[in-house]
Amino acid sequence: MNIRKHIVLLLTILLVCSCSEDKTENFTPTDYKVSGKVEKGPFISGSTITLQPLDGKLNPLGTSFPATITDDEGNFDFGSLNLDSPYALLTTTGFFFNEVKGRLSDAQITLQAIVDLTNQSTVNVNILTHLKKDRLKTLVAGGKSYTEANQQAQTELLTNFALQKYANTDVSRFSITAGTDEAAALIVVSSVLIDNKSEAKLTESLAKISNEFKQNGTLSEETKNAYRTTAYEIMRNSTKQRIMQNIIDRYIELEKTVTVKDLSYFVDWDGNGIAGDELGDPNVEKKITLEKSMLDVPVGGGTYTIKITSNVPVTLSPLYAQGIEVPSEMNSDLFNYGNISFAQKSLDQSNLVVKIDPASAYLMKEEIVTVYSMDGSVYAYLHVKQAGDLSKTPAALTSKGNALLQGAYSYTSTALSFLRAGEALYAKTYALPASLSDWSQFANPPISTINQTNKTLYINSYNAIGRWTNFEGEQSCIPNLTTLKASLYYEMMVAWGRIGYTKVNEYNIPQITEKELFALMEDNLLHAVNTLDAKKTDLSTTAGLFFMSKDVPCAVLAKYYLYFKEYNKAHNVLSMIVNSGRYQLENSRSLAFSANSREMIYAISVPAAGASTHPLGEMATGMVNLPIATYTEVMLSMAECAYYLGNTASAKTYLKPVLDRAGISEDPDLLISLRKAWESELKGTGTYFAFLKRNELALSQLSIPNSGFLVWPIPEEELSKSYGWTQNPAYITH
Repeated sequence: MNIRKHIVLLLTILLVCSCSEDKTENFTPTDYKVSGKVEKGPFISGSTITLQPLDGKLNPLGTSFPATITDDEGNFDFGSLNLDSPYALLTTTGFFFNEVKGRLSDAQITLQAIVDLTNQSTVNVNILTHLKKDRLKTLVAGGKSYTEANQQAQTELLTNFALQKYANTDVSRFSITAGTDEAAALIVVSSVLIDNKSEAKLTESLAKISNEFKQNGTLSEETKNAYRTTAYEIMRNSTKQRIMQNIIDRYIELEKTVTVKDLSYFVDWDGNGIAGDELGDPNVEKKITLEKSMLDVPVGGGTYTIKITSNVPVTLSPLYAQGIEVPSEMNSDLFNYGNISFAQKSLDQSNLVVKIDPASAYLMKEEIVTVYSMDGSVYAYLHVKQAGDLSKTPAALTSKGNALLQGAYSYTSTALSFLRAGEALYAKTYALPASLSDWSQFANPPISTINQTNKTLYINSYNAIGRWTNFEGEQSCIPNLTTLKASLYYEMMVAWGRIGYTKVNEYNIPQITEKELFALMEDNLLHAVNTLDAKKTDLSTTAGLFFMSKDVPCAVLAKYYLYFKEYNKAHNVLSMIVNSGRYQLENSRSLAFSANSREMIYAISVPAAGASTHPLGEMATGMVNLPIATYTEVMLSMAECAYYLGNTASAKTYLKPVLDRAGISEDPDLLISLRKAWESELKGTGTYFAFLKRNELALSQLSIPNSGFLVWPIPEEELSKSYGWTQNPAYITH
C-alpha cells in the first residue's frame, strides 16, 4: 500500500472516530402538531410567530414556518408540521396586554422559546422561556444532552428568582390563565421585570439578564438585588391587588374567567432564597394578634413582654409595610413632646419584648410598635403611651405655645374679674365703689336687657372661651381645656342661666339649658379626673398652670353637683381632694388667697390694675389672684353635702375650722352658719350667689324683685345675633 493510500485510510478512520464522538442526533422526519399561546400578558391578535426546527446542537436547520396569533388571549396554532427535528425555536413579535398598567402596550416586543416537541404539542412562549433560551444553548454546546441541559437551565433560572420549587414543570407549560402556582410565579416575574419600563427598556433589560444568565446560570448580585427591590415594591398590597385585578378584568373582557393566586407567596420576602416559605399556608388567612393593643408605661419606664399569636412568621421591619401613623396631635408647634426611648425592641415567634427608658419630658409622644408578616400585608400594633416627667413642666411649652397660653389666661382672668365683680355686687358681698358707677344695676337690680356692662361681661366670657380653641387640636390637652372651659361655663350658667355652648367650627351656637350644660360638663370633667395627674398644681409658671392636677376637675365638678343638688356625687369627688392630703386651711382669708397659699387648688393671676380691666379689684383690694378652687371652698362644700345627707356631726366637723378662722360663732341653724362662713371667706370668688340660689336663700338675702331675676338678662344685641335663642322670661316684658 503506497503512502497516498495510507493517508486516505487514516483520514477515513479519523472521520469515523470523530463522527462516533459527535453527539448530534440523527432524527427521522416526523409530523408534529404545534399550538400554544404567547404571554407577557397575552399577546394580541395579529402578532406574528415563527417556528424554526433546530438540530441536536440547537442550531437552525434552515427552514422556517410562519403563523399568526389568532386572538387576544395570545393563542397560536401551526397545525401539523413535518419537521426534521423535535427541537424548535419559536419567535414571536407583537403588542401585548401590560398587566401592571392595565392596558395594551405602546410598542411591540419579541419573545422566544426553545422547546422539545417529542412529547409536547402545546407550548407557551413567555418571559421565562425567553430568559432560559440562551442558557439552554450554552449547556448543549458544552456537551450536555437536551434533557440534561433543559432541566439544569430550568432549575437555575427559577432559583435565581427564588422559585425553584416549581422547576419540575417546564416553563414552556406555564400560563398566566392556569390559576396554578406556576401561573402566579410567571405573573410575578413578568410584572417585576416590566414594572414601569417602556417596551424598549424591557427589551434592553431582558437582553442584559439573558446575557448574564447564559454564562454560568446565575445573575449578578446587582441584578438580583434590583429584582428583589422591585418585587418588594410592586407586591405590596395595593399594587399587587391592582395587578391581579387587571388580569382578571382583561380576561373578563375576553369572556373568560380566570383566577389568580395571592402573588405575595411568589416573592422572597426574608431573603433566604425561597419564595413564600415565610408567609405560612397560602390556603389559610394570615393572622397576627397581640395579647394587648395598648401599653401604658410609667414615667420610670420598664420592660414588657407581650404575647404574639400568629400563623405566619413575624418581623418588626418588613421591607415595605403599610404601618400605623402616630396621632398627628403629637406633632405640635405649641408643646414640646419627648420621644419614647426604646432600649430594646425585639421579638420571637411567640413574644414581643420592649424595654422603655425613663421619660425625658413632661409630655411624651405616643409611639406605635408594629409586628408584621414578612410581606407587611398583615400586622398588629401596640400603642405605647408613657407618663411624662412632672418635674419637667416648665419645658413643656414652645415659645409660641407659651405666648398663646398667656393670652388665653389673660382673657380668662379679665372675664372672671368682670363676672365676679357683677356677682359680688348682685350678691351684696361688696358695696358699689364710685369708680364703678356703670355697674349700678348689678347693685340695684333688675338689669336692663340693653345694659352695656352686662353686655361687656357676656362678650368677655365668650372671648375667653374662644381663646382656648387654639388648643382644641391637641388631644393630649383636652382634659385641661375642658376643665378650664367648664369652670367658665359654670360661672356663666349661674349668671345667665341658658347659655350658648360653643364647639369647634360650629357657626350657629346652640342655646342650651342648665341641665343640658351639666350633662356635657359632667362627662368632660369625669374624663379629666380620670386622666390628669395626682399632684399639686404648679401655679408659678404658665406651663405648670395649664398642666393641672386632677384635683381641679374634681373641684369644678363638685360645683356642678352641688348646684344641681347631687350631694352624694359632690361628696365623692370632694373626698378625693380631702383624702389626697395635698392641701390645708390657712390661718386667714388673706393667706388663703396669697401667692404661696397652702390651700390654693387653682387660681389665675389678676389682670393689670385698673377698673377697666380688673373691676373686681376695685372692690376686693389687694387680691393677687382669682381662685377657681380653694380648700376653704372644699371644706364648706363638704359641710353642705354632709348637712343635706343627714350627717350633721360630719357637717360641723368640716365647718368649724372655717368658722373659727373667720371668728364667726356657730348658729343653731347649721345652714345659717354655713351661709355666714361662705359670705365671709369666699366673697369675690364667684361662688356665693350660686350658694344662695341652690339653698333657696337668694330672695331672702338679696334685694331681688322675684325669682325670675335670679339670672341676668341675655344682652339684647347679642340675642339678636343668635338664631333660635330666647330671652330669660323675667326680662321679656320688663
